[in-house]
Amino acid sequence: MRILCLQQSSIFETYGGIEYYLHDLLTITSEILGPSSVISFVPKRSDSFKLTQTNYEVVPVEYKNQGLLKKLENRLSPTLLQAALRKSKELKPDIIIVGHVSLAPLGMALSKILDIPYWTIAYGLEVWGGTNLVDEFALRSSQKIISISHWTKNILVARGFRENKIEIVHPCLQPGLENKSPKLHFTPAKAPLQLLTVSRLDPQERYKGHDHVLSAMGLIKQTRPEALPHYTIQGHGDDRSRLEQLVFLGGLQKHVTFLDKLTSREDLDTLYRQSDVFIMPSRFGCWDGRWRGEGFGIVYVEAGALGIPSIAYDCGGVTDIIQSGKNGILVKPNDIQQLSQTLLELHDHRERISVLGRQARETALTRFSRTAIKSEIEKAFGSSQSITEVRPSSNPIDVSHIVDSIS
Repeated sequence: MRILCLQQSSIFETYGGIEYYLHDLLTITSEILGPSSVISFVPKRSDSFKLTQTNYEVVPVEYKNQGLLKKLENRLSPTLLQAALRKSKELKPDIIIVGHVSLAPLGMALSKILDIPYWTIAYGLEVWGGTNLVDEFALRSSQKIISISHWTKNILVARGFRENKIEIVHPCLQPGLENKSPKLHFTPAKAPLQLLTVSRLDPQERYKGHDHVLSAMGLIKQTRPEALPHYTIQGHGDDRSRLEQLVFLGGLQKHVTFLDKLTSREDLDTLYRQSDVFIMPSRFGCWDGRWRGEGFGIVYVEAGALGIPSIAYDCGGVTDIIQSGKNGILVKPNDIQQLSQTLLELHDHRERISVLGRQARETALTRFSRTAIKSEIEKAFGSSQSITEVRPSSNPIDVSHIVDSIS
């Protein structure tokens, strides 16, 4: 079996959750299928593009347009289609994987030209609702959808998608974390509970709940000031000034630390280990005409791998990760009172953090390890045996005339 992937962005230019997810998916799929079985087309938009070694083939496609033309090119690039058709003469792919719903129309067109199926990856809010008609049609026409969480799959099913065409492949824990020793929790009973949130501080991502944590701290300050935790907010973005104002208005300046970009993975690991609890009470829903929420939340898994339990709201993709009371705590969404009470309970019962942390690590290393995700990929393709079966190419498709017409 041979795979052709269309990517909207890549780890060679943008280091985000989607980019790492696709890289891990293609890397593990290539390990299963063998050399020269996976090829991915990625946009090259600037000189910051730095191609590194992978076990799958990467074809950079140069994007040159700006402004409105750039937005159009991101969705429907003749250059990308041309490159994929040309390479298809050599690869003779069996399946097209579309890395984002915005490229699903292009994947559908390529699928019809090559007469092979296409699969679309669904992350979260981009497929929960409000999808434009063209993307929606292409998504529904996909022969299969790969969802990164049961939460997203359930929403798609509720929207009328067939359950049997949606496969789950979770994000994968980054290599090396499983070999790092977990934090040993020995925080003195009277010391402030150390809280941490790691995320972008984007005005469009206020659903992540930094402001709710600050409100919960405000309640604790009023009722039990001696139990007030210390909150570290790591991330950068234009929403930082709003959060700093909330800290000032709440009189929490001595209890909140803002950290900008970190320079290495080791720095992030150190930051996790300096915390007692990872907290990110992301909300879910549609407001101001846009869907919001976590499609998954790999940061909860990363924290768990280092023995740090998480507190989150009981909604979104985090429900694929946390079993409340076992490996973390889920709080009723938007319930600031319960959020503050949860923090007070952990302040008073530090031993519970150790128990939750051990279970969080076990969850991370078993359910989201490379081995576990490899099994999910094999299941998505049918089985570990059928995934390696190569379709005979007795009738190769000649696409040269189509390539020439696009040129």
